[in-house]
Amino acid sequence: MKFILQMARRELRASWRRLLFFFACIAIGVGAIVAGRSMLQNANVAITTEARRLLTADVQVDSGRPWTPETLAAIDRISQPLIEARTETIESPTMLRPADSSHEGAMMIELKGIEQGFPLAGEFKLANGDPFTYSLIHNNGAVVSLALLDQLKLQVGDDVKIGSSTFQIRGTIDQEPGGGSGFRIGPRVFIERAAVEGAGLTGFGSRARRKIFFTAPADRLRPLVHQLRDELKNDLVNVRSYKESQENLSEQFSRAEDYSSLTGLVILVLGGIGISNVTRVFIEQKKKTIAVLKCVGAPHPAPLLAVRLIW
Repeated sequence: MKFILQMARRELRASWRRLLFFFACIAIGVGAIVAGRSMLQNANVAITTEARRLLTADVQVDSGRPWTPETLAAIDRISQPLIEARTETIESPTMLRPADSSHEGAMMIELKGIEQGFPLAGEFKLANGDPFTYSLIHNNGAVVSLALLDQLKLQVGDDVKIGSSTFQIRGTIDQEPGGGSGFRIGPRVFIERAAVEGAGLTGFGSRARRKIFFTAPADRLRPLVHQLRDELKNDLVNVRSYKESQENLSEQFSRAEDYSSLTGLVILVLGGIGISNVTRVFIEQKKKTIAVLKCVGAPHPAPLLAVRLIW
C-alpha cells in the first residue's frame, strides 16, 4: 500500500494541473446543469404567477373580424350571469406622424383603443409616477410610449395624426398592463376605443383585432370559458383564461428544463469520453514504466492501480 501511495504522489506532482483541469470541467458542467434548471424553475414561478396580469383579466374573447350582433348577443347572454366586470379593446398596427408639418418623420405603432375600466387586472402607470386615468385619453387624447417621443422628437402636449384624426399627447407610459407579452412592430399608443373607429382604422381590410375582457369568481371561471367556446366555436372567435395561460407556460418551461438537463447530460457524457481517451493515452505512455516496475519485482496490479488513482 505504501508503494502505491508513493507512486500516486509522484505522478500527481508531475500532472496535478491536468487533474485539476478535469475536476474543474466536471464541476462547471454539473454547476451549469443545476444553475440552468434553477433559473428555468424561478422564471416559471415568476411568469405563471403573473399570468392574470399579462392577460389583464380572467377571461379574454378575441376576434380578427368585426363583432356580429348575433355573436355579441351570445356573449352577453352567457357572460352576464357569471361575470363581475367587463371591458373591450381594439388593437391595430398603423402609422403615426406629427400633426405639425415642421416635424418630419413617421413610424409604425401598435395602437390600442380602450374603454373606461381597462385594465381589469394589472397596473397602468405613467412615466411621472401617476396612475393612468381615463380622462387622459378622453376627447382625442393619447398616452404613448416614451420611445415614440424620443424617435420623433415630440413632447407631451404635441398633436399627432393617426388615421384621419388628430390626437394630443397627454402622457407617457412607464408600466403597461400586459406589456411583456407578444411581439410588437412599434411603440404602444393608447386612445379611446371609439376613437379608433372614428379614425377610420377598422374598415375593410384592416388588421384590427377586437377583444372583450371579463373578470369572474374562481368557481365560475371554468363554466364561463366552456360555455363561450361551445357557443362561439363556429364564429372564428378565440376564448382563453389566464389559468390556461399558466398551464401552457408551465408546460413550456418544463420542456425547456428537460431539454436543458438532457443537453447537460450529453455534455457530461462527452466530457467523460474525453477524459477516458486522455486516461488511455496516459496509460499507453506509462507502459514502459509499468514493464520496468514489473521486471524489478513489483506486483502486477500495483502500478496499474497507482496510475488509476491519479485519475
